[in-house]
Amino acid sequence: MAKFKSRTFTNECLFNTADEYIACRFVDCMVRADGNSFAGCEFIGGILQHAGKAVGTFAGTHFRNTRYEFVDNAIIAVAQLHRLYHDLPGGKEVVDSLIEAIKTKNT
Repeated sequence: MAKFKSRTFTNECLFNTADEYIACRFVDCMVRADGNSFAGCEFIGGILQHAGKAVGTFAGTHFRNTRYEFVDNAIIAVAQLHRLYHDLPGGKEVVDSLIEAIKTKNT
């Protein structure tokens, strides 16, 4: 596990997991979220990816013009939801319910 503090990354591809980033800035980078910890960071442009291997944490982190992508195993889950939503009777309601659950903040 690597630890980075107060560093700016520009135009880099960061695919490690289980790293810790504190008060870092990512400008036009491609960053893998899986298992990483981001505290007080800022993402400007670029792509944040999730491969479905582990949950990342984002305490106090801000995003501007950043795209979120699902890759590897995670894209399979997204494809399944897409098929459920568009191709199966009642599937739209199942996916809509899931999206509502995601939008509801747990207290």
